[in-house]
Amino acid sequence: LTAKTFVIATGSRPAVPRLPGIDATPYLTNETVFNLREPVPALIVIGAGPIGSEMAQAFRRLGSEFTVVDVAPQILPREDADLAAVVWKQLGAEGVRYHLGASILGFEGRKGDVRVTVRTADGAATVLAGSHLLLAAGRVANVEGLGLDAARVQQDQGRIVVEDGLRTTNRHIYVIGD
Repeated sequence: LTAKTFVIATGSRPAVPRLPGIDATPYLTNETVFNLREPVPALIVIGAGPIGSEMAQAFRRLGSEFTVVDVAPQILPREDADLAAVVWKQLGAEGVRYHLGASILGFEGRKGDVRVTVRTADGAATVLAGSHLLLAAGRVANVEGLGLDAARVQQDQGRIVVEDGLRTTNRHIYVIGD
């Protein structure tokens, strides 16, 4: 392929943390959660960012028990702290439970019965039980197999390095999207 300018717009997919037991534990993502056709009595979500917070409020208002786990010490960790505090207060008032500043030790379970073992901020190991698990721990760029090295496009931990505007390290290649 030849052109004066190229644009990479390959999108992203949900990040799946590489933690013990995740491969054998059924989980949902923001792309699969809307395919549910059964009741969700108790949902555990990994990630207190925008997706986890939005799903917390939606499922809680639909009657699900909801527990959010995140390594960050606050919800919406990339947002303004004052804004995050308003959302925190509202979701807490609606009954969303949080384990913030926690590390995940492992996952186990089967459909309808999942367990997440976490080390809470105070150092205690706790097992959280739920009917469903939702992974909302960020996104991963779809860049595999593009030959970016051959095109002299630098990456940093799976993300394309962006210079001026949306230009990559190859001045003829731009990137847009997630």
